[in-house]
Amino acid sequence: MTINGFFENKNFEVENIQILLKCIVDIQQKKILKLGEKLLSIHPDLWTTMDIFSFTVDELIDLTSFSRELISNILQEFTVNTSNEQFKTIGDYNVINAKPLIKQDDNTYILFQHYGLLEAAYESPFFWFKEYDETYFKTTATKHRGDFTEDFSYEVLSNIFGAKNVFKNIDIFNNKTKVGEIDVLVVFANRAIVLQAKSKKLRLESRKGNDNLLAEDFKKAIQDSYDQGLSCAKLIQEEKYKLLDASKNELTIRNNFKEIYIFCVVSDHYPALAFQTQQFLKFEENKKIKPPFVMDIFLLDVMSEMLSNPLYFLSYTNKRTTYFKNFIAQSEYSILSYHLKKNLYLSDEYSMMMIDDSVSSDLDLALMVRKKGLPGKDLPEGILTKYRGTIVGNFIDQIKKYEDDQSIEIGLFLLTLSEEAIGQINEGIQKTIDLFNSDGKSHDFTVGFDDASAGMTFHTNNLPHKEAFAKLLDHCKHRKYRQKANNWFGLCFDPLTQTFRFGVMSNTEWTYSVDMGAKVVKRVLESKIKIGRNDKCPCGSGKKYKKCCIGKMI
Repeated sequence: MTINGFFENKNFEVENIQILLKCIVDIQQKKILKLGEKLLSIHPDLWTTMDIFSFTVDELIDLTSFSRELISNILQEFTVNTSNEQFKTIGDYNVINAKPLIKQDDNTYILFQHYGLLEAAYESPFFWFKEYDETYFKTTATKHRGDFTEDFSYEVLSNIFGAKNVFKNIDIFNNKTKVGEIDVLVVFANRAIVLQAKSKKLRLESRKGNDNLLAEDFKKAIQDSYDQGLSCAKLIQEEKYKLLDASKNELTIRNNFKEIYIFCVVSDHYPALAFQTQQFLKFEENKKIKPPFVMDIFLLDVMSEMLSNPLYFLSYTNKRTTYFKNFIAQSEYSILSYHLKKNLYLSDEYSMMMIDDSVSSDLDLALMVRKKGLPGKDLPEGILTKYRGTIVGNFIDQIKKYEDDQSIEIGLFLLTLSEEAIGQINEGIQKTIDLFNSDGKSHDFTVGFDDASAGMTFHTNNLPHKEAFAKLLDHCKHRKYRQKANNWFGLCFDPLTQTFRFGVMSNTEWTYSVDMGAKVVKRVLESKIKIGRNDKCPCGSGKKYKKCCIGKMI
């Protein structure tokens, strides 16, 4: 059954299904909104909610202008017409999954859960093709499923990272030999995403728990996808390989990535995907290549909807892959929901966390507002709302403008901090701006962290860029050395516009330096801070001051 022959076999088009289902959902939602008013007008003995689950062909004709015959043909495909005797245990085929409608009479149908109808409409055409045209099903239809998964992934990632940073159908060559293929590649600053798309469906026996078939299906759907992605993640780090797009144009991208993420995206949803990935997937990781992120296109769609800022998207990806086996949930959707509320984090005192599906309620409501236009909040309360309108929040929102390593590193680091720390930073920046407005001079402040592994220095001035850059970088190097930190970040803000100017970063491992130690001691002495003879010398040597830099001409 080709696309051109779809109508010949079914007497309706795919677009007709989409329009009709939307109308059914709208009818039921309007009835739900009017239910309270209706119940108040009748005696409690007559109360019933059955009306909100029913709809009529006449109602659909009024909304769509479709013929009664066309509507009936579509509804017939999704109406249960058997006793469902084969459904005996959990995991058996349930006809209600494919046919959730109940026919009450020639004009009236009952639907108890519109999600079931939408899922059936997504899944059923796959089996219709198999029933009517086996050849088309095995070749073209399967290819189209894969193409759709690739195209969809490319589209949503382009919306997040910008089309110039996202590439599709990339072949990797060693001279004239093709050694790898990437379905979708994202290169954003010093991060990369290697996405491999698969359209392999999980067979019914696998869903029921047949271990042998489950392992076989998982290998075809996930393991092979990951292995391919891992190989490509290694190849793109080496200069000797060429990357060609579908038009055979060579891509020129960097090779020195700090982190590379492997996305394995499947076209179908089944709830046990997150659990099976933890149980069956064999993977490897190193400092650059993170553990895999296995998902279906539905999760990718929700991520792109809620994490449309590249910084938020990369931050969640980093956290989710870092805690690959530490968070347990029935679906990845629940883990994403928890992150939007609480920021995905697991303290050292715990090794694992179980997340209940109930945490998803706020995300469900936000998506209904966004997708269906219903009244309500379009963002769950949490990490996406707490910094909104603040100086740091505005910097994060504008990160897409910069795309340099320093800005991305600074932004990702900020998203690891607590709400209290972000609040203190916002207050500090605002105070330097207020001081500049008062005296017209440059001001700064520094924030260190308890573990001494990192810190941040903030400058507020309107000095020429070259002078301001050198001043901030020197300050960061000094504070980094003095605190013996491995990472230090610097941000410069314009006090007149209250916007971010540029960032600097120093992330080399701390080592003792005679020259830097001398500069530190000199600054300490100039600041008139008293150093005791038996105190450790500020130069970082580890010796007492009386046996190190005291008395030296610095």
